[in-house]
Amino acid sequence: MSTTEGTAMGYALGVDLGTTYTAAAVARDGRVDVVGLGERAPQLPSVLYLLPDGRFLAGEAAQRRGAAEPGRLAREFKRRLGDDTALLVGGTPFSAQALMGQLLRHVLAAVAEGQGGPAQQVIVTYPANWGPYRRELLGQVFTSAGLDSATTCSEPEAAAIHFASTERVALGDIIATYDLGGGTFDAAVLRKTNDGFELLGEAGGIEHLGGVDFDAAVFDHVVRSLGTAVRDLDPNEAATQSGLERLRRDCVEAKEALSADTEVVVPVNLPSIQTVVRLSRSEFEKMVRPAVLETVGSLEHTLRSAGVPAKALAATVLVGGSARLPLVAETLTEQLGVPVSLSPAPKHCVAIGAAQSALASLARAPAPPPPAPPPVVATVAAPPSGPPPVAAPPVAVQQPAASAASTTAASTTAASSAAERTPRRSVRDNSKVVLGIGLALLVVALVLAFAGPQTDSVADQAPPGSTPGLKLEDQEVATAQSVAAKLDHPLAVAVAKGTTLRSSSMGFSIGGLPLHPVKGQKATEGMTINLNNRRLLVGGPLQANLTANGSEHTLLFKPKVSKWATIPGVAWILLLLFVISYAESVQRNVRRRRNASFVTIFGMNLVGLLLGVSIVLAAWTVGQRLLPPWAVVSVLLCCAVAGGCLPVMLSERAGPART
Repeated sequence: MSTTEGTAMGYALGVDLGTTYTAAAVARDGRVDVVGLGERAPQLPSVLYLLPDGRFLAGEAAQRRGAAEPGRLAREFKRRLGDDTALLVGGTPFSAQALMGQLLRHVLAAVAEGQGGPAQQVIVTYPANWGPYRRELLGQVFTSAGLDSATTCSEPEAAAIHFASTERVALGDIIATYDLGGGTFDAAVLRKTNDGFELLGEAGGIEHLGGVDFDAAVFDHVVRSLGTAVRDLDPNEAATQSGLERLRRDCVEAKEALSADTEVVVPVNLPSIQTVVRLSRSEFEKMVRPAVLETVGSLEHTLRSAGVPAKALAATVLVGGSARLPLVAETLTEQLGVPVSLSPAPKHCVAIGAAQSALASLARAPAPPPPAPPPVVATVAAPPSGPPPVAAPPVAVQQPAASAASTTAASTTAASSAAERTPRRSVRDNSKVVLGIGLALLVVALVLAFAGPQTDSVADQAPPGSTPGLKLEDQEVATAQSVAAKLDHPLAVAVAKGTTLRSSSMGFSIGGLPLHPVKGQKATEGMTINLNNRRLLVGGPLQANLTANGSEHTLLFKPKVSKWATIPGVAWILLLLFVISYAESVQRNVRRRRNASFVTIFGMNLVGLLLGVSIVLAAWTVGQRLLPPWAVVSVLLCCAVAGGCLPVMLSERAGPART
């Protein structure tokens, strides 16, 4: 692009409104430069401080004022975009989009002051996994910033544009972006096209995982190293608040230094505490390794969503300040074996790519129409004699000129409509199959528990008189059949006196597990088996195994106890409530992160096992059914597998409808 063209077009601005830092870049005359927004670095801390008069301070100035009055400080509000709950800043409620608008207003004013005027084209980036609802809220951000018009671009696309300007990317090449920023992790797969880059599949990411979590890990390490000294400080004291705020900043700088150094020293200057804490890179990597592995799993899921194997990638671009950690590149290479390329400006590449995209948009825009010529005035020559010449009235010749603004607006609207009508790339969705398998297994478990086989009342139809007599409620019962027929009785069972016993024994069990007495205990005349001390454990039928006169008998007793006043009667309800609440939390977690890790699936297998225990206990106490051991094992296995189907089904689905 020639210098003349660039000057005529003014300059284009790209803004990356980050969770922890905000960066901006301007493109003019074919050259792109990062704008110095911060006092100590080009990027500006995404922090706002509310002044008493209602105005806002931004960046380092806000951090300094907020150290003494943290209630007037707002940070990480980008994470709350789309949340209906307002954020209280200085006692005043603000929406996340209003605060983002104030931050963007500050950036626009700073850039305009340095460049001598406002930008002709502005592009603001957003995470690729944001849904339509959040992208619509960006319009409110622009309005709050006083921006009449702006274009948006996804962060992975902007990063890819910048990468393509520094490295050779051939047409059709596929690259992945690994964006580990301050507050979120984003992953996307893109293909190079004639018009730029297109997104393949669904962008993935982890909503609440980023550099701030690594900062917190370093801060917690320092606090633990100091023992109880920090906890003993008065949190309401101004010196303590400012000291802790300074310590947090030092922890952030220490984390960033570990990208290049193998060991750092964190100074601690708190009331009554002046010391230093050493932290090595190996210790830090041990703290953050689980989070890094989680991001790699999210990238794997994004590759599956796009239908792209890792070996088909031309490059994996590392974006974001936290992506500079050596552990990130090492883990990606070990786990996926993909080629890794660290962006030359990981903190600013998104803003640079957005500025390059804005400049390209200006170049593609139609040239403004030429100014209309002045009106043509026709005069009539006077005759040689007669009255003085009279000038004819001026005749304005109107030149046709198309409205460039209208044409641009119409073309933009048409392009937007076409983009809305373009269907997303179809991705194979196995969620319905997994859901069907899980529901089928649950149905099998319920049928086995409440309608399947159970322990018979009388297992061996012994002839009358062949069973030693039993005494229940002062009634003597002679046969096994009549004992089984009397189902409602106390928990005390006695062998009738005067009964002839030869090598006899009697015991109670639940599902084959002995309850009382010890298996094989001899039954004697007049012996009483008293289960009253186990009343809280007995919520349903018991199996009585009686061996007498060389023959075995299995009897079913239904104790006279309340179904709900026993431990099993309460346990199955509590287990069911726990299973429901845990499954709901797993659902929110998987939908947010769009990835089900092995730990999540195994955890849901265990929760499914607890659901099976709840079903067995409910069948025993409420249904008064004593299941045989094989049926109990079958119910537990079905529920365990069904539990593991839930996170798999959710991760197989496309992204959430509202993010």
